[in-house]
Amino acid sequence: MAFSNDAKPTTFVASTDMRSHQNGIVDLTTTDHKIDMAAAGGAIGILINNPNAGEHAAVAIEGIALVRVGLAVTAGDIITSAATGWGTDVTSGAAQWVVGRALTAAASGMLTEVDINIHRVNTGAG
Repeated sequence: MAFSNDAKPTTFVASTDMRSHQNGIVDLTTTDHKIDMAAAGGAIGILINNPNAGEHAAVAIEGIALVRVGLAVTAGDIITSAATGWGTDVTSGAAQWVVGRALTAAASGMLTEVDINIHRVNTGAG
């Protein structure tokens, strides 16, 4: 069951089988209203259900939701997407979409609470 705390979900369509990707970070595809697991540095929100391809995908775009992380994070870390669609902390050297800020610490493979605040950052020099 998905955890959310006043999370504001919106509905998209899963472009692929996402039944094992609940709590992952998702991004838009090039097809209207379709989403897939986010590539590194991408984000439109957090998947809060587990849809198969073509089914409705509930995506938290505001509020607090759980994100599975691909490496250890601490409370206060700024979270973006790793290539797997799992959360990771923002790294320097590239423009990337931020999904929000970790409210709790979590080890790799675990869930952390994230205060969702989607925005783009550029951490590169110049």
